[in-house]
Amino acid sequence: MRRTNGYFTKGRIKILEYLKENNDRMFTVCHISDYLKETGSAKNTSTIYRYLDELVQNGLIVKQIDPNAGKAVFRYVPEKCHDHLHMKCSNCGRIIHLDCGFMNEIERHLQEKHGFKLESKSSVLNGVCDKCRLVNKSNMCL
Repeated sequence: MRRTNGYFTKGRIKILEYLKENNDRMFTVCHISDYLKETGSAKNTSTIYRYLDELVQNGLIVKQIDPNAGKAVFRYVPEKCHDHLHMKCSNCGRIIHLDCGFMNEIERHLQEKHGFKLESKSSVLNGVCDKCRLVNKSNMCL
């Protein structure tokens, strides 16, 4: 377990467990709060926010604003996850790691042609995954 600058309490350990178990999803403070209640480790939401801010500063999670909901969402960033982009299914919320060489070409193009350095660990492409598209297709009325 990577260590943060702070100390470990039962609540912090439970939060890290939740983050690691859900590393393929974006999550909100509400999700974490519900999990802590279910596991008997309920915490004040401001305490959860403070700890998440610490984890963001230490690079263990990334924070983004969900454009649809207008609120902060977070994602756990495993150590191997810093050098590639991610795709997020806007239907089921699943995060898919995009670690193929093609993305290196895009990053290089952005830098050379547009003078823009892409921050891969916090960059997410939104769309719909194959599973959700198949489900939607099978539910269509013909």
